[in-house]
Amino acid sequence: MHGDLTATRVVIIVLVVISAAATFYTQILVRQSQVTVPVGTAATVQRLMLVGIPVSVLFSGLFFPLGVLLYLVH
Repeated sequence: MHGDLTATRVVIIVLVVISAAATFYTQILVRQSQVTVPVGTAATVQRLMLVGIPVSVLFSGLFFPLGVLLYLVH
């Protein structure tokens, strides 16, 4: 039983994009639920995490096995 390689690649790319978007949305929700506004270094780290974590998921997700991507999206 052989699968279509192109279809598999498309599914992987779609799942990676969904996973990165969900991570970005989670970071936005975390920022909105804070009681105090971060200042100084904490504010800088939070801004970097807002974009940095989803971008890292976007690039590293291409190397995840398909089963891991399905688990992350689930």
